[in-house]
Parts: sequence; structure tokens; C-alpha cells
Amino acid sequence: MQHSINPSDSRFAVSFRFDAAGSSRTSPPVYEALSVRPVSTARNAVFNKELLCKTWEIDYNDGKSSVFNGPVWFYGTDDSWRTVSNSEPIVGDSWLWDADASNTWAFGDCTGYMTFTADGKVIVKNQNGDEVTGSYTIDEANKTITADVDLLAPDNFVSPMVENRKTSIKILALDNDKLQLGYFRDSEPATLSVNMIPQVKKYGFPVNLLCVGADWNGTWGSEIGNFMASDLDGVHTSVYSGSCNGAMVFTIDVVGLRKAFPNAIMSIKDIRCDGKSIRFDANKFFYGDIEDNGNFRIELFSIWGKGSDNGMVTSPFSPIVGDKDDNFNFTSTLEFDYVIVTEPKFTPTWITINPDWGGDWSYTQGESFNIVVNENSKLAIEHPSFDITLENPAVDYSAGSIMTFAQVDNLYKYFPQTHATLDALYLDGNLVTGYDASKIIDAQDGDSYRLELWNTYGATANDCAFGNPVVISGMNAITELGFSKSMRAQFTFHSLFSTIEW
Repeated sequence: MQHSINPSDSRFAVSFRFDAAGSSRTSPPVYEALSVRPVSTARNAVFNKELLCKTWEIDYNDGKSSVFNGPVWFYGTDDSWRTVSNSEPIVGDSWLWDADASNTWAFGDCTGYMTFTADGKVIVKNQNGDEVTGSYTIDEANKTITADVDLLAPDNFVSPMVENRKTSIKILALDNDKLQLGYFRDSEPATLSVNMIPQVKKYGFPVNLLCVGADWNGTWGSEIGNFMASDLDGVHTSVYSGSCNGAMVFTIDVVGLRKAFPNAIMSIKDIRCDGKSIRFDANKFFYGDIEDNGNFRIELFSIWGKGSDNGMVTSPFSPIVGDKDDNFNFTSTLEFDYVIVTEPKFTPTWITINPDWGGDWSYTQGESFNIVVNENSKLAIEHPSFDITLENPAVDYSAGSIMTFAQVDNLYKYFPQTHATLDALYLDGNLVTGYDASKIIDAQDGDSYRLELWNTYGATANDCAFGNPVVISGMNAITELGFSKSMRAQFTFHSLFSTIEW
């Protein structure tokens, strides 16, 4: 069947011939006018060698593979990046047996790791524990890698069964989440694909609980959750079945979180003892990589911990200061709702809407804030003050406002106790005075936090700080929030958690 005109001689076409004896490529004269012309399935997949520079492990752990359906696949001897990543049709030995994880006889020991660096170094730790360092180069045109040390493969696929572990290894696939290296197998010739994933994604991120009471009973280490990197962000619930009589040592760790995501944070939204929510002051917890081991820890109560003073701890569960808190106890289950955010960056928008529903729902001057662990091991808002001016607007605000507030998307989902205040408001350059600041409140819209000055549909609908609503265009509007040229708002975020008065 005809494929295209031969670029070397336009009197001939390039075609493929398939029959019982096999397949081949030929160049018939164009006057034969072969009638079937296939369409290429090639995808022009981008090859980015920089994605190689991380630590990889074979995708096999405790009898399972997480990204591939098995740690080793078998391709034809002519398969390469062209067929695996680019989906090109070729004439030659091209096939795939994507062996799944049940074929344990085919894999052997899949432990070890392999780290590639940007300066051309490779570190390989083999199954026997030996660690070797060498150099590597990449042929970008042919999508191959050459090294002066043996690269990682399951321990039963070693020379002479697998050749060229040091030279001319095919890169079959490479992206942020997976790597397939193709070694030539000389016994029953094939391309052996060793399927790898980034080390940080192989084992996940365990969530470990220490919860020991004053009687020394409880748990000194129980895994109550485990997340792959792609599942970390969000609100999670974990349950521990057991008992604890009072609080003496009480911590939660997400193992490896800070090592993999240096800006990541974690906080607790709710704690339920035997199914009942308890009160706690999250400001009294300690947060971060407290033990300098790459984990993220929330230390709730620990007589040896961050907040300890000669074994005396200020409890977040009651006004007690001591070496235990008997107010915290459970007999059957302990449940947590907790937040993990790997990149805790948020951008406030300033929203004001006129009575005709004109306005910008996403106005921002590009300033954001990060939630960080400060020098006192507390969660805090970095650069919490904002000064946003809506200037020369495209719509007419002179009649007033039906809604005016600062909004931060997703913040309420993670931190529903956030508190902010309006520091100053200017309309057409004039400072607004005489309003009741106590009526400017923290509010919610779904997962979004709002510092609400006025919202005809919101929490301030019946009690506005700036005046009484007037019906304009069928809407309740606050004329005192009207302006012609500019509205400038200065506001500050003060805290993520409420302070409990016991």
C-alpha cells in the first residue's frame, strides 16, 4: 500500500508490502497508482532530557506497581522512542508484552535506585547494596543513553542475559512521572523495558501517629494514612482504632513531605474522640520539619517536644499547663480531618459589583501570600498586608455597590478560621471614615474566604458597616460605596486559627 512520494526520486513512491512471508518496504513507480494510503499515527512527542535528572526506582513495591502494570515489559528488538512514545508505525520486529505485576518470575529483585544529575553524573545503588558513581551521555537524536557504569535493572536481568547496560540503552519513554529504559536481551532477543518512577512516588507519603497517654499506653507509631504525590493536596480524614488516657506525647508526621516539597504545610481542621468533635487551639500546636529529617510534623502535645519547658506543656485542649492533659482521651477511635498543601500560595482578589451587575470578579494587582512555618514553628501568613487599587474602571460605580469584598479562593476550605481586617478604604482618593469596623466580617463563599464589607446576598446583608441599602435597578445597593475614578483598599490577614478562651 502506498505511503508517499519517494523524496529521492519523484518517479517512485514509498510503499509497504505485507504478506504471509513477512513485511518489507518497496519503491514502486508512481504510474502503478497504489490506492491505499495510510495516515501516520506519529505524535511528535517532545523529548526533554532534563526530565531524567532525578532519582528513579523500578515501579514495583510489595507486589504492586503504581504507574505501570508491571516493572518489566518486553518489546521487539526494533522498538524504540519512535514506537513507544511517538507511536510511529515501523517495519521490523515491533511488538509488546506488557507483563503485569503477577508475573513475579520475570522480575527478580527490583530494589535499588538510580540518580541522574544535570552535570552528567549517575549514581546507581544495586540490589546487593553496592553504590557506584559514573558518568552518562545522551544522544538526543536517537533517544539513547550511554553510561560507564551498569545502570539499574532487576537483579535477574544482568549480563549476559541483558547486554549493553553500559552502552547504547534505548530511552523508550520519559516524562515527569515515568521512565522506560530499553535493554537488549540476547536470550530470546527482545527489548527489555525496565519501567521506573520517581523515587518520591514509589512509596508514597505515610502519615504516622504517636499518641501516648499519661499511663504510657496508646501508640508509639501507627500508620493512619498514605498518599501518592498526586493525592497529597486537599483535606483528608484518617482514623486510628485504639485508646488513650490523657495526652502526654501526641504528634502526627507526614513522612518525607518536606524533603519532597520544601514549602508544604499541614494543619488540622477537626479532631473527633470516639466520634465527638473536641475543642482545640491550633495556635498552640507546633509545625514543620521539627526533627530535621524531611518529615512534616504537627506536634500537638509532647512533654519532650518543641513546646516543652522542663516537661511542662501548654495544652491546646484545655487551660492546663503540665506534663499531661486528662481532658484529651478516647476509648475506641481517634479521627482527624487534616489539610495538606504542597504549594500554599494564595492570591486575594478585590471584587466590587454595581447595581447593574457590572464589575470585575477577578481583579488583582498580582500580589500573593504564602503560608509558611515561621521561626517559632507556627503556621503564619508571609507578607499579610495588601494595598489594592481599582482605578479607572470600565464600568460605572457611581451609584454604589451591591457587593464589595476581598476574596481568596480555596482558603476557607483549608483554613475556615482565617481572620482579616480592613485597614483603610479610599474612594476617589478620599479616606472613608465613620464606618463601623466591627461590621466588616470574615465570611465564606463555598471554598473561598471573603473579607466582606457588603454583600446584598451575604452575611452583611442586614447590617452594613457603611450605611443602609437603597433599591437601585431592583437591587439593594450601598451608595456610600460608590466612586467614579478609584477604590483603594488596604487590608491585613492576622491569623489562620481562632484563639480559644477556655
